[in-house]
Amino acid sequence: MARVTAATLSNRTPKGAYGTPNSKTVAARLGMKVQKMGRTTSLTTGRVTAVNSAVLVGYSAGLAFFVNQIEITKPIIVIDARTGSITISFEPFSAGGDSGSLIVTTYGKNPVGLLYAGSIFVTVANPIDLVLDAVGKELGQKVMIDGSQPN
Repeated sequence: MARVTAATLSNRTPKGAYGTPNSKTVAARLGMKVQKMGRTTSLTTGRVTAVNSAVLVGYSAGLAFFVNQIEITKPIIVIDARTGSITISFEPFSAGGDSGSLIVTTYGKNPVGLLYAGSIFVTVANPIDLVLDAVGKELGQKVMIDGSQPN
């Protein structure tokens, strides 16, 4: 079993990512700019495209139904300077292996959600306050994100 010590534990993302998340969580809002650092896709940015969403997720054991979820996409908007036409396409915000990534606001690095599912078109996250409340109930104490800078 691994032993975690203050020397091996950090709340900071790897170099080149967004750094240390803020302690103050915020609720997702439509159009909110967000980012995450994932194992597979590294640092990506996107926008909240749905809140309080009901989502059906397929797992090997069957389907699971989630409510009050956040949906995020990574739209790419191209405006043709010559014709003025607008093309909107999407790139993946996440991929397999990114589950568990903390999603934070682009400005302020406030935690918004915890990534757990997605496709090439949309990423789904649990609202972070619901996650912290559930973990706190399980542990029997309040749980929060430590946004202080590590030594």
